[in-house]
Amino acid sequence: MFKMAGFKNLSKLILIFFLIPVITDLSASTAVYIYKGKIDSIRKDSIITIITDETLNDTGFYILEDKKKVAEFSILSIAPLGKKFKIIAELKITDKKFKIRAGQEIGFVTLNVSSKLEYPDFLRKDETEYKQNIISKIDTREMVLINKGKTLIGNNGPVNDEYPQHEIYLDDYYMDKYEVSNSDYLKFVKVTGSAAPRSWNDISFAEKNPDLPVLVSYYEAEKYAKWAGKRLPSENEWEKAGSGNSKYEQIKVSDGYYELLRTTRFPWGNQVNEDFSNSREYSKKNNINPGLMPIKSFAKQNISAFGTINMSGNAPEWTSSWYDSYQNNRMNNPLFGKKLKVIKGGGWFDSIIDQTIQKRAYGGIPNLTEDNIAGFRCMKIPDYDDISPKDYSLSR
Repeated sequence: MFKMAGFKNLSKLILIFFLIPVITDLSASTAVYIYKGKIDSIRKDSIITIITDETLNDTGFYILEDKKKVAEFSILSIAPLGKKFKIIAELKITDKKFKIRAGQEIGFVTLNVSSKLEYPDFLRKDETEYKQNIISKIDTREMVLINKGKTLIGNNGPVNDEYPQHEIYLDDYYMDKYEVSNSDYLKFVKVTGSAAPRSWNDISFAEKNPDLPVLVSYYEAEKYAKWAGKRLPSENEWEKAGSGNSKYEQIKVSDGYYELLRTTRFPWGNQVNEDFSNSREYSKKNNINPGLMPIKSFAKQNISAFGTINMSGNAPEWTSSWYDSYQNNRMNNPLFGKKLKVIKGGGWFDSIIDQTIQKRAYGGIPNLTEDNIAGFRCMKIPDYDDISPKDYSLSR
């Protein structure tokens, strides 16, 4: 195991964070955003004293233990102490399992980590590795990882609002595995004191139908997402997450190769299958009344390659994107612009051929406060807690 000078005991604290971010400003010399120190004293008012050899230029830092963020501290003052520095800081514990004590050696990184991550030579890796599945902290819902890379959006069929197919790049992100249910939204209503959505009539509706996807207005969906520490997905993020293909194809270009995700029409692939989604054909075929079904229905059939469920059919879903034309689309559509929001996935009332992941619908008539035509799911950007807990050799 690689050891850093000045550390005698690494059994409790892993000071090398396998994903060490570095300064990416080309105007400055490359320096590692990783520091070490020793807790000198702790006061009851969460004020701590740290002794370190480091010259620190920032004021806020994460403390890392076992490759996870466990605490934060904000520097109140720094004073020289011989060849070292004495830091007085305010501590905030973010992981209740973390116990801090005088004499403890700590490793920490700046809060101002660049969004671009690079690696020292002896830790060189091509990609950050995140957990495939997580449980979000506030609304405790399962989320799945949508891996970064280039993907295709839209299609090149008849000229409509899905034209033309175009290539985009998206970084890693997480998407809710299931649509937000009535019971999920009821938790939000009770915790925040928000009004029940108009689709319920009253709270008893949610209690009687907890597993059905909730139908809300755009602003209700947005408010829930903010409460949960997430946001609504963009149209591009939603469409990529619904693909039945997760394998990137290598495309040869003049200076090498790049990887491109060729998406499918439905989460399960390109073939129409009336038994795989809650659609007009499904209810007719099974002689049942058309309507919403529980969020985990079709979990083995209507599943994307990334692991999201029911992104075709059941409840249509809000995205954060304005309903506007794609670049190079020459349709003259008076609805285009920053008036309506894109809705994706189709609904139980649609034919299955209108439930492709490329299909674009819109909501917000008469406005984004009153139109409760759709459900939703949320997304979030990965953070330190989501990094996959794998061991890497640190030997040079």
